[in-house]
Amino acid sequence: TRASIIETLLKRDYIHVKKLFSPTEKGLGVYQSVKDKKDCHVAMTAEWEKVLRRKIENNEVMQRFS
Repeated sequence: TRASIIETLLKRDYIHVKKLFSPTEKGLGVYQSVKDKKDCHVAMTAEWEKVLRRKIENNEVMQRFS
């Protein structure tokens, strides 16, 4: 759930809360290291979800994909 994700980010010191959520230095470092990676883009995640949904609807055998 969204709440558990936020709790994990707080516990691992990736974000902190003042009035709003803000990244910590550690969180910014992680962002900088992954921001240009194809696997981390929203569009790639959406494509994976589309493929998985189609496979489930068609009762297809799941194989590794990227």
